[in-house]
Amino acid sequence: MTFLKVSSRVINSLLSTVYGSEGSDKVRIEHLVKFQAIILQKVWENFKNCLSYHTNKKICLMKSDYWDVVFSQKTFRHHAKSHMAETALLINPSLALITENEVMSTSFCDVLFSMNKLMTISYIMKDETLEGGLFFKELPILESLIVLIVEPALFDYYNQSSGKFANECCGKCKICCSKNIPESLNEQLEDARKKANVIVDAVIEFCPRSLKYVNEDTLMYVFCLAIQN
Repeated sequence: MTFLKVSSRVINSLLSTVYGSEGSDKVRIEHLVKFQAIILQKVWENFKNCLSYHTNKKICLMKSDYWDVVFSQKTFRHHAKSHMAETALLINPSLALITENEVMSTSFCDVLFSMNKLMTISYIMKDETLEGGLFFKELPILESLIVLIVEPALFDYYNQSSGKFANECCGKCKICCSKNIPESLNEQLEDARKKANVIVDAVIEFCPRSLKYVNEDTLMYVFCLAIQN
């Protein structure tokens, strides 16, 4: 839970900004951690349902709308907010300071979104289980997946069959020949790769061992990079 303790500290600071010191004093860190964990679980369940054959019998390839559920800030925020009021009531009444204030609820979602991005990339890079990080690290499209986590707007220009972006693909397929490809795709992709590399390099440098051994201050630095990128 070290990751969510770090984002809880940020949320606590935001509470102080909005309500003064009394606001942050009223909401306990353990309640913020639990609140975030449940909201994250529910958003990922929304994502999972998009990919479930029982829910979506037409599922064949990943769609950008599905990807956006967990990796687009605007869409993530929408799904997170839909679960906040009910979840807050189950944990502690003090969380109403977040759910009943639009500025605070939006800020909460945006902090959690950035932490979700960092947690996902950290899990991919540092987890050592066969079904987890080790599996992902063997994927030839790993670099592209991380780029799409950082910049989901590029998803529509990504050929899932070839594992390449439109400007680097075959020049013949539906993705490559789309009229919607922006002239600035090369620049957008280069910028996204730079942002992805900043986060990946930070995770590798500051989390040299298992994620279990990362301290909060170190993680806070990496989290700030994730927010900026």
